[in-house]
Amino acid sequence: MRYIFSILFFLPLVSVAQLTGRADDTLRKISDTMHFPNPFTFKMNGASPLSRQKLYSACYRWIKTGADSLQEINITKDSAHWKILAGNIPATADISFTLQITISDHLYTCFLQQYIYHTINGVRMPVESAANTKDYKTTVNVERVIIMRDYPQIFNSLKNYIKMAE
Repeated sequence: MRYIFSILFFLPLVSVAQLTGRADDTLRKISDTMHFPNPFTFKMNGASPLSRQKLYSACYRWIKTGADSLQEINITKDSAHWKILAGNIPATADISFTLQITISDHLYTCFLQQYIYHTINGVRMPVESAANTKDYKTTVNVERVIIMRDYPQIFNSLKNYIKMAE
């Protein structure tokens, strides 16, 4: 009876542990064969009926909403050139990036760029460089797969926020 109880109790734990390992293995396999954009940058263009000033304000509020929960994000407004920069945004546990929004008339362009890998000993390096380093290659590439899977959510969030402001 104890034997049957032990099997029934530990079987779900073993299954969960194996599933986690399989997910990690799958990400590693994907990252080994994937061709990443170089430079590792993503871009989205959009249009809105809002005036240039209202569109600029809506984009700034969207960034500010996310930055309020994360103290380390640095926001810079360049009103003369209709640009907003937000730096040091966490993409994963080890990688941060810069977000740039540029406004012209009723159009906006959002860039996710300058992805930086943060090593355990405090060294910061572009993900392209880290991916070419033997010690960091696997980790960086797995995290880039995660970023490539998740970055469209950032663009969708911005689009939805602007639509709400219209």
